Amino acid sequence: MSSLRLYPVSLTISAILMTVIFTGCQSQPSSQSINQSQPLLTDNVKVTSEKPTSEFSRVKAKAEAGDKEAQYDLADMYFRGVGVEKNYQTAVKWFLVSAQQNYEYAQEMMAMVYYSGYGVPQDYGKAKQWLDLLISKNNPKAQNLLATMYTYGQGVEQDNHKALTLFRQAANQGYKEAQFNLGLAYEKGRGVEQDYEQAFHWYYEAARQSFPPAVSKVMLLKQSHSLKEPLLDNQSVEILAMEGDAKAQTELARIFKLTENNNAMAIFWYQKAAEQGYMEAQYHLGLLYHQDDTQPHDYTKAKYWYDRACQNGHEPACQQLAILKTLKK
Repeated sequence: MSSLRLYPVSLTISAILMTVIFTGCQSQPSSQSINQSQPLLTDNVKVTSEKPTSEFSRVKAKAEAGDKEAQYDLADMYFRGVGVEKNYQTAVKWFLVSAQQNYEYAQEMMAMVYYSGYGVPQDYGKAKQWLDLLISKNNPKAQNLLATMYTYGQGVEQDNHKALTLFRQAANQGYKEAQFNLGLAYEKGRGVEQDYEQAFHWYYEAARQSFPPAVSKVMLLKQSHSLKEPLLDNQSVEILAMEGDAKAQTELARIFKLTENNNAMAIFWYQKAAEQGYMEAQYHLGLLYHQDDTQPHDYTKAKYWYDRACQNGHEPACQQLAILKTLKK
């Protein structure tokens, strides 16, 4: 039995659902044709022993009034047990109502619940109906999941070539799980000639988005295979950062901030280095939270990181900490 693991879609509740890979489609069903085979949700659906919160009541009122986003939110609350007792069956009914109004997130969830069997009997055929609809919208999560189904022959004839096509479509849209899966296909020669250069490329693209399995693969291929193409300077920095080098992590954070204005990734890498006690990263993390006007200021976090850097002997951090302490909260 193969030990290879493909990675599925990431959703709001991906911690509960196992994410998977989607592949190519045949005829595209409409949401109308899907709806005809499934019961509509009635307004009087109740959950035994539910203890609604005020937020739950507000969302439910909007959902019952026909708001498709509220219907999705209500389904998610039932699914995760937020503000109400967890109930997969009721969650699925509200996901369906939202999906029937062409709300794409809800359509993704309908595909996932049928794929995984949460709240409904597992049914790959119905999952594929929803996936085909999503793929007609060029949805990368659906492409990735259907590719997985073709990889393993889940409800469809096993076909690595169709899987590869769908993985590539999703990967080219920047979907990190599909980038990882495409790298895996190249590494194992599944549906394509084995090519470690291409495998490294796609693992690297996923690793740049801080996808842990891809980071591990980048490290492994770098150590076990001599790649023909030399690494670019930024690639070398990123790989060192992935290996845990605090100085490289700080430099990578700087690159994300200055060249891409990507605060989320800058904070991610500064924090990785700062947590290792690297005072330059601690200082710059403080600056981001204190002075960066492209995001909300957080003086509590700024003070914390200035203080850490100051304790390590970083004089500018001590000066900024003194300034920050004079500000009125």
